[in-house]
Amino acid sequence: MAIAAMDESTDSIDAARCGLVVIPEDLLKFSNLTRLYLSDNHLIALPSDLFVQMQLLAYLDLRFNTIERIPPAIGKLSHLKTLLLTGNRISALPVELGLASAPTSLAVPDNPLVFPSPEVVKQGVRTVVAFLRSRFGDAVFVTRESE
Repeated sequence: MAIAAMDESTDSIDAARCGLVVIPEDLLKFSNLTRLYLSDNHLIALPSDLFVQMQLLAYLDLRFNTIERIPPAIGKLSHLKTLLLTGNRISALPVELGLASAPTSLAVPDNPLVFPSPEVVKQGVRTVVAFLRSRFGDAVFVTRESE
């Protein structure tokens, strides 16, 4: 896929099944994206810049990679409605996800998720977001205390 040749005003990019190991730097210039498909690659990490540069994202598909951690900068996605994380290696969702807009779809099966607990996750996306939002203040307090 020739990302560099694409029009920067595009609102959707499908980079699924492209063999990506890292997010191409060229992808970060697409600040108008509302839909980004990155499933079925070999991604291990996500740069924080992805969420800082693409604040209009409403749909983010990261299924079936080997991602271990979602950066706290995901909280900057004020338009996020769908986040698909199935089939990764994520053990904890960042509390900052609770600051993103109210996602209506969150898929986390087939991850070794321990935070939030499976009991919270089973209650659905609204409960997960509320749980993360409630823990955000605790995380900020602990971080400031340890500085």
